[in-house]
Amino acid sequence: MGVTIVVEEGINAKVEDVFRRMTDVDGWAELVSGINSVELLTDGPFRVGTRWRETRTMFGKDASEEMEVTRLKQNEAMTIEAKSCGALYQTDISFRESDDGTVVRMTTAVKPLTLMAKLTAPLGWMMSGMLKRCLAKDLADIKQAVEAS
Repeated sequence: MGVTIVVEEGINAKVEDVFRRMTDVDGWAELVSGINSVELLTDGPFRVGTRWRETRTMFGKDASEEMEVTRLKQNEAMTIEAKSCGALYQTDISFRESDDGTVVRMTTAVKPLTLMAKLTAPLGWMMSGMLKRCLAKDLADIKQAVEAS
């Protein structure tokens, strides 16, 4: 039993431009206000296997998570995974052309892996609202930055 959260944002820019900005991990701390810093853990271009440590302030404290690209289809989709607090966080991001530019859809599934995470999974709905607001704010920041450039 896990939680799935979906957020979507229309961005007035070409799919290629949105995809390029969202795959520029080095620039995420400037692009997304909720990210304090990003440390790349792999060399080379953004690809399946690219890993980084992302730090955000959560509940007044810095929290760092290691993330990895597990699926990538140029200008169409990507999947980013992280393991934290005994759970797997899998975020599928799709890019779809629209009349006004690009629609970005983020679907995050949280799957408990450890016994403790499974026991506390029923409380996941309490955290889902916060996670949804965080993801929506990230997409709003990306929209603002991409449309301003």
